[in-house]
Amino acid sequence: KKGVEGNKEGWDNMGDNSKLVFYSADFCPYAQRTWLALLEKKVDFEMVDVNYFNKSLEETKKFMGVNPGGTVPAATHNGSNYTESTELNFYVEEAFPNQGTQLFPTDAPSRYRARMFLKELGAQTDKVFYGYLMCTDKEAALEKRKDLLSHLKKLDDHFQYKASPFILGENFSLCDIQILPFIERMDVLFPDLKEAIDWKEFPSLTKWKETCYARESMQIIRGPRTEQAIKTQTVSGAKDRDSFMKGIYVFYAKGKVSQAREVLKDKTTHITADEVSQILAN
Repeated sequence: KKGVEGNKEGWDNMGDNSKLVFYSADFCPYAQRTWLALLEKKVDFEMVDVNYFNKSLEETKKFMGVNPGGTVPAATHNGSNYTESTELNFYVEEAFPNQGTQLFPTDAPSRYRARMFLKELGAQTDKVFYGYLMCTDKEAALEKRKDLLSHLKKLDDHFQYKASPFILGENFSLCDIQILPFIERMDVLFPDLKEAIDWKEFPSLTKWKETCYARESMQIIRGPRTEQAIKTQTVSGAKDRDSFMKGIYVFYAKGKVSQAREVLKDKTTHITADEVSQILAN
């Protein structure tokens, strides 16, 4: 579990510029993309959970020095700063070419297909996920759900046509990483926060999903949360991943993100059940 245990060390181990430092929030699907890439590449990295809602915290101030935009993922390596999950994942693949899983193909036709997937289907998965999750108007939500199911059908057709375990064929790649965190969140969140996905309608996509879940990298990510992550993310103190994500995303599903941010900007401890109820009621 290299890199994961670095979570517990916090900011005290940031002196070695040659060691990649990865800034994350463990509810964020974009950060999960880079976490997956680092684990698959078997990079020895330092993982630092940040509470980027509360800008007054010293840890958050240090993080903002790396990414003034205040979003995760971000990373520092060899004295340079890197942001944005897709571009950061390409950096990880190229900076550590001779270890772990090869996440991007070397032959020209496969590289072309990978880029086209990332540009088209891979660029739409997060949009249809958030579009449906955050839609609070009942009639509009029906249309957003249609968009989501249509997108899942396109992904399912892709796997049926390829008849292969992963998006590019036999090898797990950056293309799989691009969509996997969002498919996982549909799996975990929608039965409680929206209408559940009937995965039987997408048998090839479901097979891919279960194959990805079985990988060591996803087993680590879906395992128990670290104490540092629990302490840092003030929205929920839940130790199991599924309960934690539901405690976060209920604000997205109920259209209360801005209200939650207003409360979280001053919090250094977990918000209480009464505070959650008040946010959802306002």
